[in-house]
Amino acid sequence: MSKVLTNNTGLSLAMAVWLAHDDYDNGASEVPEQELVSATTLLKPTRQFVLSQRVPPQEEGTTDVTDLIASSFGTAVHDSVENAWKHYPKAMKKLGYPQKVIDSVMINPTDGELAAHPNPLPVYLEQRYFRTIDGVTISGKFDQIIDGALNDTKTTSVFGYMNGFNEEKYRLQLSIYRWLNPDKVTSDIAYIQLVFTDWQRMMVKQNPKYPKHRVLEFKVNLLSLAETEAWIMGKLTEIRNNVMLDQDQMIRCNDEDLWRSAPKWKYYANPEKMGRATKNFDDPASANAHKASAGKGVVIHVPGKVKACGYCSAFPICKQKDEYDHD
Repeated sequence: MSKVLTNNTGLSLAMAVWLAHDDYDNGASEVPEQELVSATTLLKPTRQFVLSQRVPPQEEGTTDVTDLIASSFGTAVHDSVENAWKHYPKAMKKLGYPQKVIDSVMINPTDGELAAHPNPLPVYLEQRYFRTIDGVTISGKFDQIIDGALNDTKTTSVFGYMNGFNEEKYRLQLSIYRWLNPDKVTSDIAYIQLVFTDWQRMMVKQNPKYPKHRVLEFKVNLLSLAETEAWIMGKLTEIRNNVMLDQDQMIRCNDEDLWRSAPKWKYYANPEKMGRATKNFDDPASANAHKASAGKGVVIHVPGKVKACGYCSAFPICKQKDEYDHD
């Protein structure tokens, strides 16, 4: 069933059509007779995976096109990167690569074409692959494989990077892509390019932890094929163990799944004025030591705030989310 979209802000047709357009292909049409799970779906919390299948269509609600800006922007960047590689000679020449290197580049070559080239530099773009394990077909669509190394482009906010960056999740995703394409991905190292949507040059000097450039590339060491397969098998087992359970007995989302921020211990010098805290601490020992040193005041524990629930497809029916405050 197609997602029901609204345009409550009255965006022009030009922008509304761009945001409403969705050409995402999970590969379901290619394996219609089998249970299919994408690599990115497999990485979701098991509780979310199971409960999202139980949400009645009438409770799925609607989505306003303005809520699709981030995903549309990300798709646009991916499409632009892929399109640039289709016209690589001019760009590589500008970058100073010698002609013999440019001539060695092969875009999505067949095995025969690869074998016939004397010194190939294969570049594979946005291809989906499938592999069946334990009765389930896993699918994944990588961004690029360049000379045997995976490259993955992700758009994100600087805030998201500095407060919720999950390198292990990225490592798992790219390890699954290698597991799906072991003949093409020959490097143990993959490259992730983060494109920041809200980067500000002036913040570089103000915050030493702020990314120095609008694009940040870093390397991740991939899991071995055996480790990746063991993780996949374990995840499938966990899903099967929970798929028939009531919510009260089902696995819960942990703090990492919930994108829970770190807790704070707020010190107030005057308990009768509980507006803005006099000082904030990251642990109770430091907060109470400060209180003892001051000889007065009170320390209040403020739990970390949960952020993920609002983005979860199981939100309408999940009982665990009712335990938290949501903006």
